[in-house]
Amino acid sequence: MVDDVAGQVAAAMVQAAGSDAWAAMRDRIARLLGRGDAGRERAELERLDRTTSELEDPELSEEERTLFRQTWQARFRRFLEGLDESERGRVVAELRVLVEPYGEPARRDGGGVRNNTFSGPTAVQTGTGNQQTNHFGSGA
Repeated sequence: MVDDVAGQVAAAMVQAAGSDAWAAMRDRIARLLGRGDAGRERAELERLDRTTSELEDPELSEEERTLFRQTWQARFRRFLEGLDESERGRVVAELRVLVEPYGEPARRDGGGVRNNTFSGPTAVQTGTGNQQTNHFGSGA
């Protein structure tokens, strides 16, 4: 449960960074990580802002984006593991609500394409509601 939620939050952060939705997400994350301590919350906001600044770099490679996701995933895992069981349950529930708009459509509706091999021209479309991802060709 902790690894799953930590990964979802980290992926949502990387996806949302710099978007219109980012400000609200960053504030809620800083509040959670700050745990009621204004100084810690400010430090978390600064850390989140540095991350956003780096993620907005147009020359950032996909590998570097993956490293940001992995770093934040490990940070959230440590944070969640440090909470007592009842508080962890409350925080996990809050995090799930926070990242739900960024969740994987395949996990929400059972659809999606994973671990396939394509041997020619390929078009794959996945999505739910107004969310859609298109991949064309083997290199996409």
